[in-house]
Parts: sequence; structure tokens; C-alpha cells
Amino acid sequence: MATITQLFTDIIKLQKEIGYNMADYLLPGLSREELNNYEEELGFKFNDEIIELYSITGGIDGIGISMGDTALLPLEVLANFEYVKTYHSYQVQYDFLNYEDHIEFGNNVFILVYDGGSGKSWIDLNEGPNYGKMIEEFGAGELPIYTFNSISSYLQFVKNCYEKKLVFLDEHQSLEWDLDIFYPYKQEYLKNQS
Repeated sequence: MATITQLFTDIIKLQKEIGYNMADYLLPGLSREELNNYEEELGFKFNDEIIELYSITGGIDGIGISMGDTALLPLEVLANFEYVKTYHSYQVQYDFLNYEDHIEFGNNVFILVYDGGSGKSWIDLNEGPNYGKMIEEFGAGELPIYTFNSISSYLQFVKNCYEKKLVFLDEHQSLEWDLDIFYPYKQEYLKNQS
């Protein structure tokens, strides 16, 4: 699989090819010292993928900007560290708990993308077999579940969506998708991801 840097660069290029401007709202990458400071604030270490991604960009500067202009995929905005800190402190007040499968996700979770509402995707940084995997929280009342095996796998999926033309611009120049095609492809991808 390609590196985080290559995948992210490819996604930006593919977005520009359809006339999308997310790159205009990316914050500058963070230094290792800045990342170390965030690790201390949050109380856990980041994995290599988070360090690589946030060395490229500090996430989206989304203040006063439509989410339609700033997403990796429709309704999937790359979190900046102010958002990460705010939602981490909120989230750890109640541990993730998937009651159906009795999976406790633990407190060492890093929010990667969000939809502006209650839908968020986290990276599990708790020691154990799910370390580095993505947990998707789809919204109020829905149980969080593990989906992508890594940030690399997620970014490869995003890239594939652009290459397969599953994501396009609507009449307002915001990202859109055909859910009847998108979700079956996502399920197929998740079953076969490396």
C-alpha cells in the first residue's frame, strides 16, 4: 500500500481534477515538537500514521466555512487539533461501548474525521489487537463499529472513490455521492482490505 503522504497527495490531486478546493483550507503540517505537546495534553502516544498525516497538514481550518467545501468525502472532514482536543475530553467522559458486541473501545482514541453532527471516525490507540483501526460512530443512537484497518486503508478507499467517480460535485460545487453505489462499494472494500 502507498504511504500516507502519497495517498493524501493523490487525493488532493484527484479533488483538484474535479474542481474541488479542500486544499485551500488545509492548515500547515505540525512539527514533531507540536505533536509531542498534543500527545502530552491528550495523555497517549500517536501511532506513526497519525504523525505522518499531521506532519503534512494540521487538518482543516473550518471556521466559518461550509463543510461542503472542506471534506475528504461528503460529510467527512479531517479534524484539526482543536477539534481533536475538544471531542477527546468530551468523549472520555463515557467510554465507547458497543453493547451488541460487548466491545469496550477505551479512552485512547483519536478523532480523525467528523461530519459536523454526531457522526465521527476515531483511531483506536489502545494497546491490543485493534490498535490503529478506525472506529466509526454514525450518529445518535447507532452503535460505533470497527471499519478500516488503518488510516492508510481509509485513505486508499477515499482515493479509490475519486478514481471510480463515486464522488462528484453537485450544483453548489459541494461533494456529493450516489449512496446506492457508494455503500455497496464500501462494504466490498472493507471485506477485502489489507
